Amino acid sequence: MLVTGAYAGFTLGLLVPVVAPLTAFTVSSLATINAHRQKRLQDTNRQLATANAQLETTNLQLAQANNQLTDYSKTLEIRVEERTCSLAKAKQVADAAN
Repeated sequence: MLVTGAYAGFTLGLLVPVVAPLTAFTVSSLATINAHRQKRLQDTNRQLATANAQLETTNLQLAQANNQLTDYSKTLEIRVEERTCSLAKAKQVADAAN
C-alpha cells in the first residue's frame, strides 16, 4: 500500500519521500532475518554439542566393553588349557588305579 500510494503520488507530480523509509524497512527486515538465523544456528550448535558428548560417552563405554571382552577371551583360553591339563592328569590317575 505504501508503494502504491507513493507511485500514485509520483504520477500525479507529488514528491513523496519513500526512499528512506523503504531503505529502513529493508535493512530492518534483513537484520531481523539475520538475528533469527543466528539464533537457529546457536540452537543447532548446542544440540550438536550435546549429541557429540553422548556419542563420546557411548564410544568410551564400547571401548571398555571391548577391552573387557578381550580380557575374558584371554582368560577363557587359559582356563580351558588349565582344565584340559587337570582332566588329563585325572584320567591318568584313574587309568593307573584300574
